[in-house]
Parts: sequence; C-alpha cells; structure tokens
Amino acid sequence: MGYILVFDGGKNKQGTYFSFLIFKGDKLIGRGNRISEQVKTSNEAEYLALIRALESLQSNYSGEEVLILGDSRLVINQLNGLWQVSSESLKPFYQRASDLIGQIDCKLIWWPGDQSKQFLGH
Repeated sequence: MGYILVFDGGKNKQGTYFSFLIFKGDKLIGRGNRISEQVKTSNEAEYLALIRALESLQSNYSGEEVLILGDSRLVINQLNGLWQVSSESLKPFYQRASDLIGQIDCKLIWWPGDQSKQFLGH
C-alpha cells in the first residue's frame, strides 16, 4: 500500500495559496492549506505546496512508492527533467523540491485541475 500526494497552489484576491493532501492507501495521513505571503506567483505557490507536502510526508514515510499528482505542468515537467528552470525566482523552489524528491521513491504525474479541485476543494 503506497502513498498518494495531491498538491496545488495558486493566486487569488487574498494572495497566493497552497494546499495538499497525503494518503497512505485510503487513509488520510497529512494535509495542509494556507494563504501565503512568502511567494509572489502561482508557479512559486505550486512549488511551495509540493515542498510543504514533502516535508510533511517525511515524518510518516516508510519507503514505499509515492504517487505525486499535481496540475502544474511547469512543476511536474521541470522536476521530471523535461523542462529547464529558466526563472531565477523558481530556482530555489526547484532545488528544495528536488532535494526532497531525491529522498523518496516517487512518480510525478500531471493531472487536470478539475481533479485537484475534487480532492482539495478549490
């Protein structure tokens, strides 16, 4: 029984936000939801959502595969090595996410935003 991690981030009238859910099998073992002033763009918020989720996972991780689902093509494709990170503001986020991903067995998969909304409620 592996893990499923769903993350999302974005920007709205209140600022940037991020949220995530972590499941082990069908049991919810982690969640986060926050409006953040730490980031300025939707892409930074997407990365921050994944980083916070991976940090949360560390305390419960037992070595099984983690299926990471996100609706940001940019984040998923950059972390899968398909796209370069050209934005200077994203490089620290990319590096932190890469470091955390390097500590687990995972697959990063893009999925449509409406599926994220079903899980995360936004």
